[in-house]
Amino acid sequence: MSLDQKTIQELRTEAKKIAQSQSGIQQSSSNNELLHELTVRNIELELQNQQLQESLDTYKKLYQNASVGCISLDSQGIIRQANETFARFCNISPSDLHNQPLGDFLTEESTSSFMKQLNGFSKNPEGKILPLWLQGMRQKPVFLRMTGEKKTYADLVACTLVDATAEKRTEQELLTLKERFIQLFEHMRAGVAVYRAVEDGTDFVFIDFNKAAEKIENIDRYSVLGRKITEVFPEVKAFGLLDVLQKVCKTGVPEEHPITEYADERIRGWRDNYVYKLPTGEIVTIFTDVTEEKKTEMALAESEERFQLAAEGTRDGLWDLNLETYEAYMSERYSTMLGYTPDELPRSGAAWSDLLHPDDKDTAEQRLKAYLAKEIENYDSTFRMRAKDGSYRWINGRGQAIWDDSGKPIRIIGFNTDITSLVETRNELAKANEIINRSPVSAFVWQNRPGWPVSFVSENVETLLGFTAQEFISQTIAYRELIHPEDLPRVEQEVSSQSIDPDALHIDHEPYRLTTKNNETIWVADRTYIYRDAEGDIVHFEGIVYDITEQIEAREEIKVLRGILPICSFCKEIRDDQGAWKRLEEYIMEHSSAEFSHSICEKCLAEKYPRQHEKLNNNSTDNTGN
Repeated sequence: MSLDQKTIQELRTEAKKIAQSQSGIQQSSSNNELLHELTVRNIELELQNQQLQESLDTYKKLYQNASVGCISLDSQGIIRQANETFARFCNISPSDLHNQPLGDFLTEESTSSFMKQLNGFSKNPEGKILPLWLQGMRQKPVFLRMTGEKKTYADLVACTLVDATAEKRTEQELLTLKERFIQLFEHMRAGVAVYRAVEDGTDFVFIDFNKAAEKIENIDRYSVLGRKITEVFPEVKAFGLLDVLQKVCKTGVPEEHPITEYADERIRGWRDNYVYKLPTGEIVTIFTDVTEEKKTEMALAESEERFQLAAEGTRDGLWDLNLETYEAYMSERYSTMLGYTPDELPRSGAAWSDLLHPDDKDTAEQRLKAYLAKEIENYDSTFRMRAKDGSYRWINGRGQAIWDDSGKPIRIIGFNTDITSLVETRNELAKANEIINRSPVSAFVWQNRPGWPVSFVSENVETLLGFTAQEFISQTIAYRELIHPEDLPRVEQEVSSQSIDPDALHIDHEPYRLTTKNNETIWVADRTYIYRDAEGDIVHFEGIVYDITEQIEAREEIKVLRGILPICSFCKEIRDDQGAWKRLEEYIMEHSSAEFSHSICEKCLAEKYPRQHEKLNNNSTDNTGN
């Protein structure tokens, strides 16, 4: 017996009991039986109506509180009935929905789509699903999936609407993620290739290839897609990537293929590959072209090797100090120039500070601090360091620091040079200069360049010419410009003509004139020596210059004596410029550096002393054998 039939039978039994209790009539005669049946029938109808009303109330509650929205629309899309769930979708009361066009509650785009599809609900008795965005009175629209079905008993379409907003949002997020992935895939700088394994995972077919991969491998993606990697890159096995692809395909564990150079007849370059497997089974490689970086790395390694060889071969000691940890690196030469082995010095800044001479320590450390504080532009310092034998060596230290973004020094690298011999030579030169500076001779070093620039001159040049040594060395004064214009051509000719001989060691200058700072003219003697390099080319000239003006003037005075002199015809005395008559020898002695020794000529001897003259003649004849 069905539920409906059982219910009807139960209603009839209950109706009979009620009828009997109301009439008290026994079912004896046929009329009474008919009356009784009518009574039962009426009661039964009342009970059915009552139960129907209860069912209708229950349906209304279910209709109003259903998890889906329910509406009835006429052929114009007017809402004729709507439950509370749909009203909540619209954020409005159900009564306010009655007789309102559904399109008023939809977004503009959904309204257009809904009106186009409205007739479809009527023509399709099985109904259809239509996605809609419902705006209503809400700040944010709700996405609904509406199913409509034409009712046979009325010219209405019954619709149910399911809130699929979360699902739609998820769908949109997935679409956004997909688009984002596509954009990322196409615009990322790294190359990406996606493969499908074929031939039992021994080979792989390209199924995707991004733009960066096209650029890196210099090939169009449509020339790659659908082809095996062994066809596109014939040396992939030797490259080592094929083995990695096979391993990842089998184990599913990501692998990194180390930086390796790939080369075939079409392309060559260094690649860095990372390989992993997708849950769908495809294999992905993400790779970058590191050819330029590798070339730079190799060039840097070569440069570092060259630098290391240079550091080991130079006379300088290389040092590298970490200013944050005070750890230091020193080349072997750093230690050996002081007589230590590399293991005998600590690998820290103490290898410098602990060996400084007590008299130099404060000054040297303060100079380094001043440089690191950027108070001075360059680090160039001279100090003494204690050697292993207890002696002190003169050292010149030069370095360059590295500062971080905040201006804090973090590292300094430099060289130490043993300049002990140079300092000793300078000291000896200083003594020699002191001797020279006390003499009337000025020492010069002229460069073998136009104008003969002076690279060194003794301090006493100021006494000679009035100009300081610094004025000559700084090129403020050019030596050539001081030579008298009448003498310059001869001096230049002497330098050029005597320098041609490769065996010439010096240049013999005739005296020439120089102009002093006070515009006076002096005569100088110049003794110049030539210095050549290994190829015989002149490097510079060294020489001494001294004032001979007095000698030249004295020579000129002697020349005056050769002119016309007033001399007495009898006593042979000479009249001087003041009119005084002087003996000949007295006048010559006053006007020259000549000295006289008295003697007698043969004529005067015969005249004044005839006997002695005769005797001398006889002795002369005997000695000649005549």
